[in-house]
Amino acid sequence: MLTLRRSEVHRTMQRTIRWSNFMSGDGETGTKRNSKPLRGAVAAALLGVSCHGGARNVLDAAFVYEQFSAIETAALACQPPSMEDKAGFGKKLAAARKEFVRTLQAGGSSSAQAEAEADRRSAAQGTRIAALIDAQGCDSGDVVPLLRRYVEIGAWDPRKGPFPLPPPPPVLSQATRDAMLAAAGYTREGQAWRNECGRAIEPQFTTVQLTGKAVPQVIVTSADAICYGHSEYRNTVLQQAAGRWTQLAELIGVLDVGSAVTHGYRELILGGPGYCGNEVYRWTGRAYAYVCNAPGDMDADLRRTCTAAPSRIRWCRPGRDARP
Repeated sequence: MLTLRRSEVHRTMQRTIRWSNFMSGDGETGTKRNSKPLRGAVAAALLGVSCHGGARNVLDAAFVYEQFSAIETAALACQPPSMEDKAGFGKKLAAARKEFVRTLQAGGSSSAQAEAEADRRSAAQGTRIAALIDAQGCDSGDVVPLLRRYVEIGAWDPRKGPFPLPPPPPVLSQATRDAMLAAAGYTREGQAWRNECGRAIEPQFTTVQLTGKAVPQVIVTSADAICYGHSEYRNTVLQQAAGRWTQLAELIGVLDVGSAVTHGYRELILGGPGYCGNEVYRWTGRAYAYVCNAPGDMDADLRRTCTAAPSRIRWCRPGRDARP
């Protein structure tokens, strides 16, 4: 789940980040104009299904290829991928490029022109991702999901069906948005909603399925580095019952939903800059509570710092605390 800042880098990267969310299942698919065609384009580029002809198909194939190029750039710059991950993702990237080149040729471009255009778009994505990493680092909330997608896409087997797609983002009335923000603890002043530091927010709403029941939960996220420090993101998990929104959890950092289920609710995974791996939170029957830290991907310096304070951190134990 991501919240975009207003810097120039983020505006140029907005489609990349939203597509990353789209593929991750976080619910944020970007504009309605993009969401439906992307489903066909993902299947075409990754499953080898032809989608030749027409400007729309060219744009769709180009968009998928650009995002694969962006994810690859982030992975190579920030975390040396394993040979297995590299091989798996490389096949998907090659398929996306092949489909893009093929759609250009179907529209009248020569083979040389199509290959040159593919190279140009890949290089442009590399430049944009490099600027994002230079501005925020590899452990920012906008880069980490790209790294996670690299591994997940590389391990995905197209023979078992399309990459899992999330439900569309929620369409919320202003009254519903206001009720959620009030339940999340924000304060309204005129037309603006403010956080506990008195600063105006630009909230993001993400639908998640924690229980598997018909009524989903919603995560309200706001970003404010001044109020929340390097972790930056405040996430409030809400659930509606008897017509009222109630809090299930409030966590500061980059929030994700895990796979393990406890008392009917999926676990929450919290990370971000300076975190010792990922904090695991599980449902107790009444609230989400911290369980342990999963080491995750930490550089050598951070690992030394984290292991030097064992009393402060409870590390997840394989076989007992590890997620199934």
